[in-house]
Amino acid sequence: MRVSSQQMTDRILTHLARTQQRLATAQDRVSSGKRIQVPSDDPVDTQRLLAAKTDIELGQQYARNINVALGELSATESSLGEFTNLLSRASELAVQAANGTLNSSERVSIAQELSQLIARAIDVGNTQYAGHYIFSGQLTNTAPYVPDDPTTPTVVVYAGDTGRIDREVSAGSRISVNITGDRMDPFATLIAFRDNLLADDTGALGLDAGLLNDQLDVMLRLRSEIGAVVRRADTSLVRLADDEVRLRIDLAMIEELDLAQTIVELQMSETAYEAALGVAARSMSLSILDFLR
Repeated sequence: MRVSSQQMTDRILTHLARTQQRLATAQDRVSSGKRIQVPSDDPVDTQRLLAAKTDIELGQQYARNINVALGELSATESSLGEFTNLLSRASELAVQAANGTLNSSERVSIAQELSQLIARAIDVGNTQYAGHYIFSGQLTNTAPYVPDDPTTPTVVVYAGDTGRIDREVSAGSRISVNITGDRMDPFATLIAFRDNLLADDTGALGLDAGLLNDQLDVMLRLRSEIGAVVRRADTSLVRLADDEVRLRIDLAMIEELDLAQTIVELQMSETAYEAALGVAARSMSLSILDFLR
């Protein structure tokens, strides 16, 4: 079968375009340093590449969640620490107040300090972090501790709920970042101690130190609980960092090219392209001569 000049020209131009594309691909690989430019370069490794990138993005999101959680846990631990200090001071005052050598006016002076401790305890209980109350459970826009009288409270009511606030730290794994205020009630004990001082009730004062120590034990247990969650969060953060390093190594192994080999391929592509250009030029010249004849 005779091949026409037009058919020959079309074939040469098609070959030239393919050669030019191979040259462009080799140039892109050398300039980017990456073996895979488009999914069709290696469909199997492209899937591995996408999976690794997705895992990295998920890990980074979990890391952000953990950092938010650590901020919340730190605010809670700090507040529990201040509760502990307030109760420790109140316990010291209780031991002092139970001393039989004190008179009623001296106990009134201690009661005045107790009033300040109570006011401060209410403030601590209503601590906010990032604009939300930390001891209100899931009612984070509601102040958890409400005194019946802001100046001289006789009772402090808990207005939050018992809901947990969880943060996802890995696939299917969550940590609770809050302590609900119903789990601690230092106010009743502090208010009772203040009232016993004002009433000069020496019998009741003898029991106040023990009750305050019970509240201290509650605070220490809650702080220990928070500490365990912080350690778990820190461990998760380290693991996520290790996972990201491993995934990035995998990415490099999939993506990165053998530069020396690719440079050789580039040189070969350039040679092939130049040869194709020469063939095309000669073909075009012959076609014109045929036409002139």
